[in-house]
Amino acid sequence: MDEDPRGLFVTGAAAYLKWQGDLSDSLGLTTVSRDEADIMLLRAAELGNPDARQLILCLHKNNCWHHSLPTLNR
Repeated sequence: MDEDPRGLFVTGAAAYLKWQGDLSDSLGLTTVSRDEADIMLLRAAELGNPDARQLILCLHKNNCWHHSLPTLNR
């Protein structure tokens, strides 16, 4: 499962949605930490997931991405 780009993206993105308040606590969904989310988004982007690439670029543009940008030209 660690090499499932879509699963990595969804799990990483969910953590950001929860952090922003876009996921209700009443849903009872558990998310990973933001550090883990960043690792998952980076890995998903490395594996070619276009949604992860787009989210990283969006986070970067909004000063919410505090890591180097991955090489996104695969």
